Amino acid sequence: MICIAYNIRVAVYLGVAFAATFMWGHLAHAQDSGPPADAASDLVLQSWKKQDAVALCVECHYNPPDNPLLRDEATNFSRRTELKFWLDRDKHAIARRRVEPLSKAELLQQAEAISENLQSNVPPDWFGQSNVLSRRICDKLEYEVTTTEGYKKFQQNCMTCHGGFRDNPNEKVGFDRPLADPISSQPGISCNYCHQDGDSIAWIKEHGVQDAAKAWRTKLPEEKLALGMRDLVNTSKQADLCLDCHVGNRANNQFVTHEMYAAGHPPLPSVEVQTFCEQMPQHWQSLSQLHDALATSPTRDPYFAANFPELFPNAQNVDAGKMYWNTRKMLLGAIAARIKTVNLLTESATEDRWGDYALYDCAACHHELQTPSARQQRGFPGAPGRPRQTEWPESLLNTALLFSRAFEAPRAFEKELQLEFSRQPFGDAVKVSGIARQLSESLDAARRAAQRKPIDAAMAKNVLLALARTNESQLLTYDSARQVAWGMQLVADEMKQEGSPLSPQIQTLIDSLSNGASGTGIETILPAGRQVFIYPKNLEEDLQRRANYDRTVFVQRLRQLNGIIARSAVVPTQVLTTK
Repeated sequence: MICIAYNIRVAVYLGVAFAATFMWGHLAHAQDSGPPADAASDLVLQSWKKQDAVALCVECHYNPPDNPLLRDEATNFSRRTELKFWLDRDKHAIARRRVEPLSKAELLQQAEAISENLQSNVPPDWFGQSNVLSRRICDKLEYEVTTTEGYKKFQQNCMTCHGGFRDNPNEKVGFDRPLADPISSQPGISCNYCHQDGDSIAWIKEHGVQDAAKAWRTKLPEEKLALGMRDLVNTSKQADLCLDCHVGNRANNQFVTHEMYAAGHPPLPSVEVQTFCEQMPQHWQSLSQLHDALATSPTRDPYFAANFPELFPNAQNVDAGKMYWNTRKMLLGAIAARIKTVNLLTESATEDRWGDYALYDCAACHHELQTPSARQQRGFPGAPGRPRQTEWPESLLNTALLFSRAFEAPRAFEKELQLEFSRQPFGDAVKVSGIARQLSESLDAARRAAQRKPIDAAMAKNVLLALARTNESQLLTYDSARQVAWGMQLVADEMKQEGSPLSPQIQTLIDSLSNGASGTGIETILPAGRQVFIYPKNLEEDLQRRANYDRTVFVQRLRQLNGIIARSAVVPTQVLTTK
């Protein structure tokens, strides 16, 4: 095994130098100099409107309806501005266009084909540094994107996340050559990429009929799915969809290989699902907001009962207003993230996939060289020098498992899996995948148990206590520590929103865990919105923060929080102690 450890400060500048990139992970999908002035000049919207299914969404969700009768209860539920918000403010909206590996002239030809009245008024987001850099990555990977075959490789390996591409032989691919049909049958991260499951658009027509809207709202999720609508109200299913790109899903060819990293793709960041949704920024109402918006609606309780039967088995006694929904999403998302990383092991257990360095923790090889070393002090599960699994999911996972009360079985399989990786470099594919399947099943059982448990203010405070007790050995990397900082911030924010704010002392300490100048080096604010340039400015700053992360300061502040929060915790101390 060859394992080369780089000084991380050198790696920062090497990373920036050759990060010919699809931007910083899948988080950094797109940027421009500002939101579009109007619908007519937004080329992304114009291309989407040429797709029949998305065009139907535009009719109701681009602007609020003028008819006041349509802006009554229906607008309380969906606001009717979701698509405009998505286009104006979310970087996913132009994810595809911003990484097309074509020249400026070629992209201008696409723009002219999309909008006949465009003339020379091309928006600044139609071409940028990331298009050039994307082309450079393709060249390094030998994707000859000016040919039909080469562009198909780009679609199959890159557009699965950056453009919503699925290699389905029954669908028209759209690009005979890159410029032959700029209105591809794969329109990128549009409404249907997330909200539709399968080919049927019956759900779009049915839920959009005014007379049927109230009935649609209280339909069971499986009824909506039968008509083609994906269940994104279910927290775990929503997390699974997001994590397909942000962690990986090899069944859909959504995986950043080590070869891609070597060609310039920056490291995928750690993911906390609720934080990522908030900072997209999210175009939908949170469940707490929705509960308040539907205060006078007779459909409110039936809606929550239909979508969360595990929480509200008695539809006549629904009290969704007391639920800490964001904290719940953070915990379920933590379990989902670990399931995704474990499933990548089973999906990769083939001769041509096994041993890809991207399956392991990047910092196992790319870390600072110094003595004394926190990595050596932590010790090794087996023989030193074996690459470890991706570490960041673990820092929130233990708290989520404690909350689910299904801690022991997953931890036993985790220990067995860790030992299997240490027995030989990269582990034995057959043995690792077998243990990984068992671990995935036990984690899924824990997730189902967690879904049935309500969270109130008292439990939220105990979640904070568990996070403050995160084992020091799990905070070695920037990504792992940031998971804990994100978790504590969102719980504290939700407690404030729900009328149970923490003491100023606790809040100040939680705030000091992050945002750069606090001394920990961690930044929890994500680069978001179409106007933000991810490459190279935000990427370079992020890499520098990773070099400056101070684990000692971070752990000291957690221990302070532990002492203060413990005095007001409800659950007995031993219940919230990890092993």
